[in-house]
Amino acid sequence: MAEDAEIPTSVREDISASTVETELLRLRAAAMATLRAHINERGWDDAESARRLGFTLRSFRELQRGHLHAFNLEELVRAGATAGLHVHLDVRPS
Repeated sequence: MAEDAEIPTSVREDISASTVETELLRLRAAAMATLRAHINERGWDDAESARRLGFTLRSFRELQRGHLHAFNLEELVRAGATAGLHVHLDVRPS
């Protein structure tokens, strides 16, 4: 019997979904770390950072605390580009 045939479809779907979620978390974490480093290099305070990135002060503080689930990837890409960062996504076979 093939390996995939032994794994129920729902389990394969869960594994696939968790792999996708893991990649999204990894990308969001990298974007957040880069944004935080950029902000620290600029010496912006919380209010200025929030204004420059287009976030509320509360949202910005969630970014500073590393709350990954508070932001989707598009929001982080938009904030990075707004802050003057170049965003690059490298997609290749695993």
